[in-house]
Amino acid sequence: MAYNWDRNERDGRFDELAAGLIFFTIVTLLLASAYLVASFAR
Repeated sequence: MAYNWDRNERDGRFDELAAGLIFFTIVTLLLASAYLVASFAR
């Protein structure tokens, strides 16, 4: 996996934080939609 070493530490941390936030949001949306479908399917 290629990595651009010219970038500074702060940008790298921000990218990790942004990726984590996006992943967390997608997982939360999936769980919420699954819960709604399960509750409406009864």
